[in-house]
Amino acid sequence: SHKIFKRDLEAHLKVCETRKDRERILGRPWYSEGCNAGGSGELGNDKEMGEKELLDKLRLAASDKVGEGATGVKSKRARHKTQASLIVDTALRMAPSLFKGDDVAVVDLGAGKGGLADAVVAHRQPQAVVFVERESRRHKADGKLRRLEDLEVERVRGDLADVDLARVGTLRGRVCVGVAKHLCGSATDLALNAFVALSEARGVAVATCCHHRCEWSSYVGRDYFRAKTGGSAADFARIARWSSWACQVANGTTGEHAAPVCADDLRDYTSEQKREIGRRCKALLDAGRLDFLRRHGLAGARSAYCDVELSP
Repeated sequence: SHKIFKRDLEAHLKVCETRKDRERILGRPWYSEGCNAGGSGELGNDKEMGEKELLDKLRLAASDKVGEGATGVKSKRARHKTQASLIVDTALRMAPSLFKGDDVAVVDLGAGKGGLADAVVAHRQPQAVVFVERESRRHKADGKLRRLEDLEVERVRGDLADVDLARVGTLRGRVCVGVAKHLCGSATDLALNAFVALSEARGVAVATCCHHRCEWSSYVGRDYFRAKTGGSAADFARIARWSSWACQVANGTTGEHAAPVCADDLRDYTSEQKREIGRRCKALLDAGRLDFLRRHGLAGARSAYCDVELSP
């Protein structure tokens, strides 16, 4: 968004690129306002339980372990490319035939410049790649991939909340595999809602991120959360906020991909105890997403794909 003096508004609207972009998006066949918003499960109430009671239920509901062991990679050189390659490697270790087939389309959800789909193609070229990203990006992988033979490439520029993947022409009639890297907070839930709407959804590999930005209104695991904790929207907000402690660094503050520390949170616990609580919070939120996928016919598991030095 941007600001214009009232006296200049009428003239500006005739040339405003933001307005033109918005009009172009509204005219796309895949556009369906809010089709992936709203999450999944009952909204419940806002009654808040005590801190100790919520922590006791958290310990019963979630582990502080993250699936299989980390990869041992510690270098931050070529960070994003390394992360993308490790995500693909981890997905293939867990589901070796994920990208195999005669007519497979890879959907890069929240694609950015498209580095994750590029990593998939480097391993095994599918028949199609669709990038979904709301922002305009420069130096994208699209140009490189469009030069490959027998690969159809489409970029959908729209918000994940509003993209009906079933109406994206390139995906019709194809087996679809979703991938996503560091979809912050609720964007992961929007992506999962979008993906399961596809009739030929085979599987999805997602590197979750920024759990403190998860929102009850769009979270897809509400029923799971309430079944495991008996918690409300207010309790969910605390769990999301506490997840930041998993990214705590040596000086007692939280590192990148985390919200600022709230001084009133968990004041009677040591730094190591807070890190453990944060890890459990992340595990609980991701477990709700896995439950959502299982209810849509997709088995899944949670796994580490790199060391914390490369990605927290």
